Amino acid sequence: MDRSLPPWALPLQRRSGMSEPHCPGLRDKCVLIVDDDVDTCEMLGIVLERSGARVAFAKSAAEALTTFQQERPHVLLLDLGLPDEDGFTLLRKVRGLPVSEGGAVPAIALTGYSGFEDREQTRRAGFQGHLVKPVGFSDLLDSVARALRL
Repeated sequence: MDRSLPPWALPLQRRSGMSEPHCPGLRDKCVLIVDDDVDTCEMLGIVLERSGARVAFAKSAAEALTTFQQERPHVLLLDLGLPDEDGFTLLRKVRGLPVSEGGAVPAIALTGYSGFEDREQTRRAGFQGHLVKPVGFSDLLDSVARALRL
């Protein structure tokens, strides 16, 4: 598969000020992206893979739980507006797992809402980060690195 950035992502790349996104601390870290929007998954996945991360994808909360158990990701990127159940509910299920099964994995909310109350709500729910769509490349990498404490 060609992992070059799709044409629609080029304006995001220019806005981010990065010609080649890179975060060496992500090498061999697994990131699970949970979003029902294929374009969002593709764009985020390309950026993370170019920084050395392994990326897994899920389009629903049910698929995410299965993939989570198989992949044991180091960080989650969760869309808050999933079709079957929202990202808050999914995170509660993950947090209900024992730590030895990944219950304490860092999680970053993906949302279209950027207000102070929205950010506070995700923080209170147990997310370590809050990214507003469309996500800039440098914001993505910075947020994932912070969540992983790199």
